[in-house]
Amino acid sequence: MQLIHDEAFFSERSIRERAERYGFSDLLPVQLFLWDCEVAAQLQRESDKAILKGGAAAQLHLPVNMQRGSVDIDLVGPFTEQDVQEMISRIEKRLPGVRFDRHVPRRPRVNIPLVTYYMKTPALVPTEMRKELEIKTEFLLEDLPTMPIETLSSIETFAVEIKEITCYTVTALIGDKLLTLAENTIGVADVADYPKQIYDVALLSERHVPTASGLSEIVETIELLTPIEAAYRDMELSPQDALRDVEHTMQRYSILDTPGADSNTKGNITSFQQFLVSGSQRKPWYEWCVRALHIRFLVQIITAIMEGESTAYEAARELSEAMSTARALQEVRGPEVKQIRTKLMNLADREIPYFRELRGKPLHRVFWQVISRRNLDAIRNLI
Repeated sequence: MQLIHDEAFFSERSIRERAERYGFSDLLPVQLFLWDCEVAAQLQRESDKAILKGGAAAQLHLPVNMQRGSVDIDLVGPFTEQDVQEMISRIEKRLPGVRFDRHVPRRPRVNIPLVTYYMKTPALVPTEMRKELEIKTEFLLEDLPTMPIETLSSIETFAVEIKEITCYTVTALIGDKLLTLAENTIGVADVADYPKQIYDVALLSERHVPTASGLSEIVETIELLTPIEAAYRDMELSPQDALRDVEHTMQRYSILDTPGADSNTKGNITSFQQFLVSGSQRKPWYEWCVRALHIRFLVQIITAIMEGESTAYEAARELSEAMSTARALQEVRGPEVKQIRTKLMNLADREIPYFRELRGKPLHRVFWQVISRRNLDAIRNLI
């Protein structure tokens, strides 16, 4: 096969060694992500207008120990269906044994210019249960010339060292993925996909805390994509309303460690952590609450920028201070924990569901629950 990446990565020995090194109990996520990266690079060899987005792109911006598995490839570019078919046909010739089967849904839910293929290839580490791999490959046929992109090279992942791939920037990915969490309007249709979107947004914004220019780029991304996504669904939706929908979604995920938690939601997270996440990144319920609440606060400061209540510079300061305060609270030990927890709860400036449940929670969990743009300075002074 005319591979772009070093063929040594496609050996059983490499796959087993990397799965063990990076804490994946199953070999399948390593194999799938290896092909994700290879096929994305192959498609970009065909056209420099094919831009990688979605979960695979997000992992390229994270340290290898934080990366998760991805079971599909999402690309965007100003192509026709015929363009895509021709690119795929040439790739099939370069990669014998690999084939792409077109998938046409019988009843598409929305009118999105999306072309879907299922790439099939023999399993690199076959088992009795799985002798073939299948990876969904989707092309959004849109020309989005103003979306921020960058070309990454020599990127280490848990499956392969990337030679070169062009993808969305960190802030563009954050903006794009935030909209996938608007479950009642333009979010992804399958609720089982929400844990991986939450994981990506939380880790990207934690690892790359947006600066003023980064927040401006997130705002621009959301303002660009919201009307496009709304038009696919024949609805009118403002960016602010989309973000309010995201807040509503995060409210449901913020009570996972309380009696009000939804069992199906917890089941989706459990499945996600068992299959797509390395051992070091499998977190308890209260940490998933932290992720949801962190995203909620990010949404609130982005909304404040959009509505003219805050500048990007002020919002960046608030976000940075919130992140540093949360980190400081994780270091508190001994009798101070109970004292600070009580003070944090007293600073809550709104009604909070399952408020009494916070009494036994870690300080950073309580912090993200009670924080708002109004009480951030008071909490900072407390610490």
